[in-house]
Amino acid sequence: MRNIIITLLILTFATSCSNRNNKETSERINFRFAILNLPAEEFRYITQDFANVWNPDTIDLIKAEQLIKKAVRTTEGELLSIQSLPNYFRQYVGFLNSAGERMLWVNALCDIKDGMVENNGEFELQPWPWKTEPIIVDDGGDCYWNILINIDKQEYSNFYVNGVA
Repeated sequence: MRNIIITLLILTFATSCSNRNNKETSERINFRFAILNLPAEEFRYITQDFANVWNPDTIDLIKAEQLIKKAVRTTEGELLSIQSLPNYFRQYVGFLNSAGERMLWVNALCDIKDGMVENNGEFELQPWPWKTEPIIVDDGGDCYWNILINIDKQEYSNFYVNGVA
């Protein structure tokens, strides 16, 4: 009987510890997103502090989303609302800065539109290739925003919401 009680106590303790450790991963990603793999020369559009490419995993995306929520709460009412966040498509671009820190540039779009593309001298409307190429939009208001996340330091910077023309 004593062995059964000890076993139950150990199982209870182990379960509570694993639940605490899995709290970070229990958050769900409930929006559409793409992780972009850019060639090194394209990073000049995102940052001047680029050292190497890095690919984030699900845990990194969850950490980034927690920091995005923090940034939105800090500016609540001025730029975006927490309730609107699931409505945005996300593009994640991972890289290492010159200090070797894991960085994520997050680009968000409220809508995926069609754009004019030249094809053999003819122009045609095609959907934005948002899953493979960064979509940069001028103006558009709060439909478009981006933020830079330092995964290692758990900090954000350069939180920018587009203006309206």
